[in-house]
Amino acid sequence: MSRGTKRRSYHHGNLRRALIDAALELVSENGPHGFSMREAARRAGVSSGAPYKHFPDRDALMRAISAEGEQRLLAAMDEEMARAGTEPTARFRAMGIAYVKFAVANPSYFRVMTMPEYLDAEQETTIQGQEDAVHAIISSAQASGAMTADDPRVVSLAAHCLVYGLARLFIDGHLARDGIGPQQAEAVATAVTGVFGRGLVPRKPDQ
Repeated sequence: MSRGTKRRSYHHGNLRRALIDAALELVSENGPHGFSMREAARRAGVSSGAPYKHFPDRDALMRAISAEGEQRLLAAMDEEMARAGTEPTARFRAMGIAYVKFAVANPSYFRVMTMPEYLDAEQETTIQGQEDAVHAIISSAQASGAMTADDPRVVSLAAHCLVYGLARLFIDGHLARDGIGPQQAEAVATAVTGVFGRGLVPRKPDQ
């Protein structure tokens, strides 16, 4: 998009969107801390003072990206769980697979939204609600006998560590060295969450 086109978009009231998109591009190129508000404005094709009509500072812009990313992740999880059906363990696994797929498809969002300094009170409330929903799914699976009776908070933490770590291995390029690319995210996440669900302790055939 040309500089002139971006300026016309701004005059039509799309400056906020243009700034978020520009910041996401810069995060991809330079990392979450590798650019200034002035650079975001230049990339969006507006004057250096224009961004302050929407964001009082750079941190506010980053918090907006974090919040938007969180909402998109939740939507992706809801979609994946809908496909998984109503069985609690299937829904629990679907959340983890959706998390990895989202991170790999949206690395700039993921990098920003996993930085605590860019969480605001509203997003923290959203995350707490998400955690409560995860604990409810785990409790439901435990009540049906489909999951061991460990503390739901510990199960949730272990699962989060697993999918967060897998997501970082993808977006930081570690898996690429082994020939595993982003197009394999769903297959790898499905396999890894399967191991997590089965556990590593050998069981007798009747267990």
